[in-house]
Amino acid sequence: MNVQWNRNWMIVLLLLPLAAPVSASAAFTAERILSLSLAA
Repeated sequence: MNVQWNRNWMIVLLLLPLAAPVSASAAFTAERILSLSLAA
């Protein structure tokens, strides 16, 4: 049980740095699409 919990935390900590740029680029893309649709 404890080993499984530790492994889950390691996976979360490894995925956090990968998820940050993905969410940032997704927000940037959504912002560009929104501004383009407002301009059109």
